[in-house]
Amino acid sequence: HATHYIRYMDDMVICCDDKETAHYLRKKIDEYLNVQLHLTMKDNWQVFKFSYIVLIQNEETKMVEKCYKGRELDFMGFRFFYDKTIIRKSIYFRAYRKARHIVNKDRYDWYNASQFLSYIGWFKYTDTKDAYESISNLVGVQRLKKLVSNYSKKIRKENQNENKNSSEYYLTEAF
Repeated sequence: HATHYIRYMDDMVICCDDKETAHYLRKKIDEYLNVQLHLTMKDNWQVFKFSYIVLIQNEETKMVEKCYKGRELDFMGFRFFYDKTIIRKSIYFRAYRKARHIVNKDRYDWYNASQFLSYIGWFKYTDTKDAYESISNLVGVQRLKKLVSNYSKKIRKENQNENKNSSEYYLTEAF
């Protein structure tokens, strides 16, 4: 009965045409979880109308205006609206603090660089270009990418040498 179903780990988003269907599906899922899997659904589930556009004609100017109603969907660190997707404020502020931390250090290190680049991955799929630019201007993203790339190559080379040496050791011991 659902028009769209999205699931990531234990988070689910089910889109339906009407509220009654949404409540029916929630009840059926709750029954399945209880009876079949012996699990309980968290108490913070919600049924609400997703953001949508209503066209309103202004009586004075006779112009048609867009009006957004409903709520945004907060899912997996993003806030989904009818016409845009933005990142949660808490994630933006964590990324900003990480950028400030990197800038204030004497040297860039692999750990902080890889953490910051993972935050940049959040921005890649959102409509927050200004926020991305404000953070990436603090820190040279290309420089961080190069640092992480070089470190990964170094570790990969060390692991190859270690595996090569250990296999030679076992081969010589076997004969």
